[in-house]
Amino acid sequence: MENAADQIAMWPDDEHPTHLFVCDEETSNPAVQRVDLSKPASCNATTIVTGLVSCDPVRRTPWGTIIVAEEAGATGGLYEIVDPLSINTPITVTNRTAGTTSDPLHLVKRRAVGSLLFESFAIEHDGTMIYGNELAPGLGNAGGALYKFVPAVPFTGGGPVTIPAVSPLASGTIFGLRVAASGSSNWGQGAEIGKGRWTVVDLGGANVVDASGNVILRTAQSLQKFTFRRSSIREPAASGCRCGQPSRVAALDLGVQSEGQGRRYRSLIFTRGFTDIYEALSAARRTPLPGRAGSRAPRLHWHDAIHDPA
Repeated sequence: MENAADQIAMWPDDEHPTHLFVCDEETSNPAVQRVDLSKPASCNATTIVTGLVSCDPVRRTPWGTIIVAEEAGATGGLYEIVDPLSINTPITVTNRTAGTTSDPLHLVKRRAVGSLLFESFAIEHDGTMIYGNELAPGLGNAGGALYKFVPAVPFTGGGPVTIPAVSPLASGTIFGLRVAASGSSNWGQGAEIGKGRWTVVDLGGANVVDASGNVILRTAQSLQKFTFRRSSIREPAASGCRCGQPSRVAALDLGVQSEGQGRRYRSLIFTRGFTDIYEALSAARRTPLPGRAGSRAPRLHWHDAIHDPA
């Protein structure tokens, strides 16, 4: 395996993996490798994708595919690898802008998700995905933002997806996160606390969609003022959620789902660097989020962060 490996996904599960799928952030060849854990370390890596730029996040999907993405400026793409164990000859991304590959039945660019300086993403079972980048504020410019993709055709279970067009990532709607006090218009750069609200990305905005059909989310963020900045961590007030925003996200994943008092909660786990961990609790319905007395972990609370598209 190359020595610039970044994130890793286990296969077929996290408890008893037989293989690893690894992004290499510093080379385009290899860009993605598959590691067979039954073989010696000296000969267990197979290159399955070349041609990506700065491959960083990688995840196993609930429908049996692997997704990888580029941490490559505003034009980084997200790609889905179908039937990843069957690939024995490297598939090449021949044109990153157009999303063309040497084997479109096994490697597909998912334009519907948008283009971004991808750092990480978290996936629900139905294909709903939350993702962001590692871009911190600088020289007066806003940092990155959080986005949510909601599939047009959710995954409902069954066998693995083996046809690219059937994947829930084939089409859907993108939302950006805004944070403001309840009923307030005070969202934008500098907002520190408030209720999170998902706002539909306006595909009609100037230069949001390029000539190849890529949705440039950094442009959408600039036009619609989605923000994701550092602030202090707040516990929720009795009347509702108070939401802080860290400056950047180094990793993002779903935490354990729980239920209580007739509500369903889902957590988002953020890491910044190797030490700071933030949990973001969200309810399936718009209800106040209870605090967690006695917990030592810093916590970042989002309101309706997974399911509510409003």
